[in-house]
Amino acid sequence: MSLQDYTLSTRAKEAVKTGLAMVIVFAIAMQLGWDKPYYAGLAVATISLNTTGVSLTRGAIRSSVRFMSRTLTSRGTGRRFA
Repeated sequence: MSLQDYTLSTRAKEAVKTGLAMVIVFAIAMQLGWDKPYYAGLAVATISLNTTGVSLTRGAIRSSVRFMSRTLTSRGTGRRFA
């Protein structure tokens, strides 16, 4: 087996970099005594998204799902239509 068989794809390399960045920033936040150090990891995850469009699309999908679930719920009873 050659060295080419062991190389990672670009996508895998980016995932490893993001994971390491999350661990490092979480450790720094813990050392600084932050009340909620997981927000530092959340910031890394948000920044590592490919484009702004990805986060906007996810937000739109979540909003539409919420709207649909509220629309399909009967008024005031909390029961869903069959």
